[in-house]
Amino acid sequence: MNKKTVQIIVVAIIIVVIGGVVYAKKSGVFNHFSEVETAVTEGKFKYEVDGDAIPYDELFKDKLPVIAVYGTEGCPACKQFEPVAMKINKEFEGKAYIKYVDVWKHQGATGNIPVRVIPTQVFFDKDGKAFNPTAEEVKRFGLVTYKNNDGKLMYTTHEGILSYDDMVAILESMGVKK
Repeated sequence: MNKKTVQIIVVAIIIVVIGGVVYAKKSGVFNHFSEVETAVTEGKFKYEVDGDAIPYDELFKDKLPVIAVYGTEGCPACKQFEPVAMKINKEFEGKAYIKYVDVWKHQGATGNIPVRVIPTQVFFDKDGKAFNPTAEEVKRFGLVTYKNNDGKLMYTTHEGILSYDDMVAILESMGVKK
């Protein structure tokens, strides 16, 4: 390859990279990075739990749905999901609790809750009972339901990353208005 050809290829690569960045910015791909700072950081609706476990009994007294997020700092999927959960936490402040606990820092935090992978989201309705999704919602969102030996619904979870729109749809299905 001669010098002129190499220069043309380098210029073409630069143009493609710049075009990709411009497209990504316009399409909102990078928006979630600035949203991380919008999470509630103080008070009752604070996103991250300070103790060794999510204070479910205390939260259930307020008759608001609860979404518990179990993850850890070093988990790439948790990091990818974090901006979504934090944005939901801010936008639904006073309407639902979105609580995060780091399972490496607080290894006993899951208790009896079936956390098999991280991130895992666990859904409770306003009465403190496991969110009871329709069969369509189970399929659409990839939810997992756990029942006891008597067939009573104990937990509804999601393993992995949920999109912002899916989180909003689940909250709406739980009776929360945006």
